[in-house]
Amino acid sequence: MTPPPPTTGPAFELRYLDLALRAARRQLRNLWVSAAVMWVLSALALAFAARPLATVAIIVVTAMFTGFAVAQQVLVGRWLHAAARMFAAEPWRPVTVRALRGRWLELELESEDVVHVRLAVGMGSFLQALGRAERLWIVGPDKNGWVALHLAGMRAPFPGRIGQQPDAPRTAISAYDPTAPASTDAVTSVAAVALVRLSHQLYLPAKIALSIALGVLIPVAWTGELVLVPISAVAVLIAGGLFVRARKRLAGWPKLTQLLEAGPWQRATAELDEPWEPGPRGAADATATLTLANGEQLPVRLPLLGVDVAEYMRNTGTVWIAGEPGSTFAVGVPGSPILAVADQLQSGPRRAQLQA
Repeated sequence: MTPPPPTTGPAFELRYLDLALRAARRQLRNLWVSAAVMWVLSALALAFAARPLATVAIIVVTAMFTGFAVAQQVLVGRWLHAAARMFAAEPWRPVTVRALRGRWLELELESEDVVHVRLAVGMGSFLQALGRAERLWIVGPDKNGWVALHLAGMRAPFPGRIGQQPDAPRTAISAYDPTAPASTDAVTSVAAVALVRLSHQLYLPAKIALSIALGVLIPVAWTGELVLVPISAVAVLIAGGLFVRARKRLAGWPKLTQLLEAGPWQRATAELDEPWEPGPRGAADATATLTLANGEQLPVRLPLLGVDVAEYMRNTGTVWIAGEPGSTFAVGVPGSPILAVADQLQSGPRRAQLQA
C-alpha cells in the first residue's frame, strides 16, 4: 500500500508536493508568455498593414486566449497562493468520503462535521477516483474557503473550495472490475485520455518549429533567395531532428488507450533503477526490471515516468501490467489514474545483465 501523507508536521513534508506546485506555477507563466507573444504578432500584423480580415482574426484569437489566461490566473493562481500558506502551516487531516454530487464532494471530518467541497474547474476527470476513495486527506480551509485534497498515491493536490450543501442528487460511483480489461474502468480510461492529450502537447513545440521552418524555406526557395535557402534548410533539419527525437521518445504514450485494451491488470514485481529523480514537469525517463508471476524478468524503459508511478514502485516493490506484455505495454495501478508506458529493452547493459 502507498503510505498516507504526514499528519504531524506541515503538509509540505509530503514528498514532491513542492514540485507539483512549481509545475502549476510554470504552466501559468507559460500561458502569460504565450499571450504576450500573440499580442506581439498582433502588433506586427497591424504595423505591416496585413490583410484586415487576417488581422482581425489574429486579434480576436489573442483576446480570447488572454481571457482564458486571466481566468486561470484568478482561479488557479489564487488557490496556489492560499495553498502555499496552508501547506507551510497545517498538517494533512484524514476525511471520509460520504458522497459525490456532481462536482461536489461530501466529506466527513474527524470531528464528525460534514463539509461540501467543490473541485476547481478541470478536475472533473478525477471525480470518480476521489469519490471511489474511502479516505482522503485535507488541508484548510483558509478564510476564503480554499482547501487542498490529497488522494493516496498521487502527489499533486486537488484544489477545491468549501461551500453550501449543493442541491444535487448523489452521483453514482463506478465499481472497479478486476476481471475486465483495464480500459473498461471509468477512472483509468479518463486518465488515459488526459495523458494522451498531454503527450501530444509535449512534442507540440517541435511541430511548431518544424512548421515555421518549412513555412520560411518553401517561399524563399520559390523566389530564389539564394542566401536564405541554406539557412532555412538548416533550420528545417534541426527542427525535423527535434520532432523525430520527440516522436520516438513519446511513441508509446499516444497509444496508451489502446495498450490498456490488452487485458486485465496483472501484478508484477518491480525494481526501479536508482537514482531516479523527476524533472521540472514531475516526470523523467527511467529504467526498471519487472518480474512476472511465471518468473520471467523484463528489463524496461519507462519514458517520462511520472512521480506517482515511481513512488508506487518504490513503496510497494510492485506495479501492474495491462494484459500480456508486448514490446510496448501499459503499467499502473488498477482502478486509479496512476499510469505509465513501458518499452521492453531488447538490448543494452540491462538486458545483458539479466541474461548473464
